[in-house]
Amino acid sequence: MKSAVSYLFSLIVSVMLVFTLIGAVGSLTANININEDKFHTLAADNDLSGKTRAQLDKYFSSRYNSTGIPADVYMDAIDEAYLDRVINEYIDSGFNALRTGNDISVNVSNKKLEGSIDQFFVESADSANAKIDDRFEQKLDAAKESAYAVIMEYCDAYKFNSLKKHGVLDKLTPLFNRLDLIVIAFTVASALLMLLLLVINIKSKPVTMFWIGVSSLITGIIAGVPSGFLLATRYFERFTIKQPQVYTAYTSVMKQYTNAFLSAAICGAAAGICFIIVYRTVISKNKTVAPTRV
Repeated sequence: MKSAVSYLFSLIVSVMLVFTLIGAVGSLTANININEDKFHTLAADNDLSGKTRAQLDKYFSSRYNSTGIPADVYMDAIDEAYLDRVINEYIDSGFNALRTGNDISVNVSNKKLEGSIDQFFVESADSANAKIDDRFEQKLDAAKESAYAVIMEYCDAYKFNSLKKHGVLDKLTPLFNRLDLIVIAFTVASALLMLLLLVINIKSKPVTMFWIGVSSLITGIIAGVPSGFLLATRYFERFTIKQPQVYTAYTSVMKQYTNAFLSAAICGAAAGICFIIVYRTVISKNKTVAPTRV
């Protein structure tokens, strides 16, 4: 009778352990992979600056008929180093907004770009014998402001501005700032449940390894199967996002997290199998340990 009670309580605790382990793995994976450094690395590895420059070239070329300003006026002054700086500033400012709730602020000033626009307008005015008056200055300022607005939109590959504008970042701030505590809470809860399994099976301690192993194995399966499915079917590549740099930014982050989660799941499953093997080895050598039947 006592054995049946121990089995029932062990089963209940092991189910609870599965959920706490999933929480620990998920929160720890998020804590490791969702930060500025990872986003900077992904931006560089996936050439976001190059994709952004190509899209800016396409945009300014398409606007030539309405503005009369050749794309080269802009693009000769917009190199990938400049775009790298702006993209990375958006990442830093976005995460700062996520942590503090502050507004997103990025410096997109480009003296070379402003000089190129100035030169084009002056040369156009000279060739048309037009006066450089207040109206001329207004058009010049409007051209610069428009160029900067487009650059800001295209360089915000992770769309931190939109997320901030729609209140998403503000809602995520409390959760993001408590991510360390969430990891600790799930880890401590998992450790306590393992300790409770030991107490329940105090008269047959090796059985604890069996229950921990089963919980770890199930955790690995529950976390690993969906992750493996998403990656194997290239699910994230089905997203329909028009701007290539935005598409690449979001899909690369999702793939990175899913890959990391899958790796953790595989490790958890492997650890579970090891615990079960050790348990089977112990009971085969120690006849005083009653095997657990499932």
